[in-house]
Amino acid sequence: MIIRGPEQPNQSAIAQLFAELLADGNQNVLPPYVVSQRDPSLLIQTLYTSMKSNNDLHRFGFTRGQAVVYGFLSSRGDTLQAPQLSLAVHPSFRHRGFAQSMASQLHDLARIRGATSIRVTIPRENNYAIALCRSFGYQILVTTKTHLHGSLRLANARDVPSRSVA
Repeated sequence: MIIRGPEQPNQSAIAQLFAELLADGNQNVLPPYVVSQRDPSLLIQTLYTSMKSNNDLHRFGFTRGQAVVYGFLSSRGDTLQAPQLSLAVHPSFRHRGFAQSMASQLHDLARIRGATSIRVTIPRENNYAIALCRSFGYQILVTTKTHLHGSLRLANARDVPSRSVA
């Protein structure tokens, strides 16, 4: 899998991924400005505009030209010190390690951007997301009847072995 930001040549693959995620009921993990975007031809521009705010970071995982995973870091309303992480995997590509790879890269990117921790909100019934977060060492707390909240303290960028991130 290749992980990178949104690029114009991948517009149709990204639009198809979002259509599949929305059809599968994943509205809660997608940013509102993506869910409300009805014109696929403007989708990449919408994502680029969001990224220019320096608050949001979008990444996509591609395999054989198909977008199979979407990862999102948002610091909207916060500092960049503790961004919110969201992940969504194409329904046909779940349980193959794509979320693990994407989460790892987003952790690295958050660390490079100066974050000291990452937050997540997980629906209580999403056992796979809970297990994924626990595998990274997230502290998971029960906060509402429907959701769990978690946080992960990030190691200092100098203390982490060098890896390539795009």
